[in-house]
Amino acid sequence: MQKNALKILMAMLCIGVGSLYAQNIPTVKREFKFGKIAPSEFEAKPFGVDSAASAIKLFDVGNCYFEINPQGSFIYVYERHIRYKILNKNGYDLANFPIELYRSSGASKEDLNYMDAATYNMVDGKMVTSN
Repeated sequence: MQKNALKILMAMLCIGVGSLYAQNIPTVKREFKFGKIAPSEFEAKPFGVDSAASAIKLFDVGNCYFEINPQGSFIYVYERHIRYKILNKNGYDLANFPIELYRSSGASKEDLNYMDAATYNMVDGKMVTSN
């Protein structure tokens, strides 16, 4: 009986170690930088079920982390980068992006410290930026 239990334990360990190695899949991290527009983004077209879309969300990525403020306490930092390709006037409302901040009667609140936005258009084969 102890030999069977030992065999089962060894099999479970082998399966566990094998699955740990199977999870180690290399991934390529794509960089999304503000102001760096690839020409292929201007060529994006709607497809599939929503082929009559007014806009295409090219990406929506975020990052959150903690920093230490000058008073020595931790602050939570959340960064978000969204890019849309507006296809027609019906998609203009996406430019009015709401940012909801938590406000409390106590000390708990959120602050918006920095925001940047720009519009990119192709005019005569050259990219024109409007901030």
